[in-house]
Amino acid sequence: MFLLVRLQVVVQLLLCGQKSSEDREPWQVAMFYNRSFFCSGTLLNERVVLTAAHCVTSRKPNSLVLALGKRYRKYEDARDSATAQFLQVQEILVNKQYKNVSTSNGDIALVVTQQPAVFNDYVQPVCLDSTGTVDPFNSDRVFMTSWERWRLPKPTVDDYKTVKVTVASSEQCRDKVPKLFVKHITEDKLCASFERENELSLCQGLSGSTVNVEQNGKYYVTAVGLVGYTLPGKRCDDKQYNSFTNVSYYTKDFIIDKLKQYSS
Repeated sequence: MFLLVRLQVVVQLLLCGQKSSEDREPWQVAMFYNRSFFCSGTLLNERVVLTAAHCVTSRKPNSLVLALGKRYRKYEDARDSATAQFLQVQEILVNKQYKNVSTSNGDIALVVTQQPAVFNDYVQPVCLDSTGTVDPFNSDRVFMTSWERWRLPKPTVDDYKTVKVTVASSEQCRDKVPKLFVKHITEDKLCASFERENELSLCQGLSGSTVNVEQNGKYYVTAVGLVGYTLPGKRCDDKQYNSFTNVSYYTKDFIIDKLKQYSS
């Protein structure tokens, strides 16, 4: 049985990170509470979704629904009804290091579905870098996808958008954020900012969104978050750094173990 589970995890790591024929991110997950969108997630295997701990610590599993294969953030939308899969939640696994949003250390969680997802062109897992060979700090192919509202004065739309970002280490980030927030940039963080002007604003708090690196034609999840740092009364600057939890800190001791446990 152990060998079978191990083989299933290995296969999942190989058959991952492929964009759909419509250039969509098939690992993107919309999380709903009472049919209202509240956070994003990222599909790791047929039952496990990665998100931020601050998204789910106050939620009960039976109150949530995860939607896969969606393009639009509305719970039921005729435009993606043919591809959407709605899955009930069995369990929420918050990393034991996470205490609350004020400290932000260990802000990472896994959501386990009751039913397995059906993989197709619209639903596929992202890759997980289990060997430490993906380097987001020296890559020019780093992206973030979110359903958050596009910034006005552009018309507000409800489909997700993918934007290119640059990342920095926790050490570099501490030099860039206001001093008030330095204590929140713990060792398990990396930071991201936009390279140029975009309609989507990091300042809107893209909770549960992930930072993904494209390498050799596949997309690897490297960070999940996010937490923004804007002083009270100050206008948000899109080019400032915002912190994400570095997934590599939790891959072996948290994520891989759970993928083995919850592999159909």
